[in-house]
Amino acid sequence: MNRVLQRIGHWLAGYLNQPARGPYPHPPGDIAALRKLLQPGDVLLVESDRRTSSAIKYS
Repeated sequence: MNRVLQRIGHWLAGYLNQPARGPYPHPPGDIAALRKLLQPGDVLLVESDRRTSSAIKYS
C-alpha cells in the first residue's frame, strides 16, 4: 500500500508542477503599496503559471 501511495504522490506532484493553460492577464501588484502594507509575519501568496497556483487559489 505504501508503494502505491508513493506512486500516486509522485504523479500528483509532477502533474501540479506543469504549466497551466490559459492567459494570465493579471499584472504584478504595486510594489510600493505592498511595502507600506506588509508587516513582519504576513504571508504573501503569488500567482504563477503552474497548476499548483490554481489549486491554492481555489482551495
